[in-house]
Amino acid sequence: MRKQIIISAAVLLAVLMIPFPIQLKDGGTVRYKAALYMVEKPHAITEKDDKMGFTVGTRLYIFGKEVYENVQFQPITQ
Repeated sequence: MRKQIIISAAVLLAVLMIPFPIQLKDGGTVRYKAALYMVEKPHAITEKDDKMGFTVGTRLYIFGKEVYENVQFQPITQ
């Protein structure tokens, strides 16, 4: 009985940790969403200080709270 509970808990935890990719139509942003966490890799076209560019980097959310953010603006050079 105890062995079945441990196996069931391990399978449930594994299912909650499997991410599904979601493509956004903002220039290339991808979100990897699981039940317990979400990783966002933004690549969006934005404007900052009258310069066009891209927002790129990584964000990590655990239980809906942002715990890591490394997003930067990269201007388009011509």
